[in-house]
Amino acid sequence: MYSLIVPLPVAYPFLTMPLNSTHILLIDDNLRLVNLLAMELRDAGYRVSVASSGTAGLQMALNLTPDLIFLDWNLPDIDGVSVCRRLRAAHYPCPIIMMTGKSEQDCRLVCLPSGADAYLVKPFDLDALLAQVAAYQHVCGCAA
Repeated sequence: MYSLIVPLPVAYPFLTMPLNSTHILLIDDNLRLVNLLAMELRDAGYRVSVASSGTAGLQMALNLTPDLIFLDWNLPDIDGVSVCRRLRAAHYPCPIIMMTGKSEQDCRLVCLPSGADAYLVKPFDLDALLAQVAAYQHVCGCAA
């Protein structure tokens, strides 16, 4: 008995992905980094939305209510710390992880008091980002 394996057409990539309802919002103006992260997260089966400014990210977070946000500190219009504060002032419940090139001390003194749940210092390893996602899925009960 022979079995024929036929690859799925590229037009249907969702059929080859694991089912996962976790929605991640990436807010960063570095398009090269965002495209890489979005591609890796989608390949891992996550739903991903992207915003390249603080204003757009704030609106998307409030309208889409993602399960997890990765938020850059340095954005062109509204900095990530201000976006984080505004989301927390609006009682935004989901985890927010700041991404920054600033020092760890700056992160501890500024990011965490602004309402961020954690931070990643750039450059970071992709495995560190995926570990943060897995940790928050476990803690928050998001779909795995």
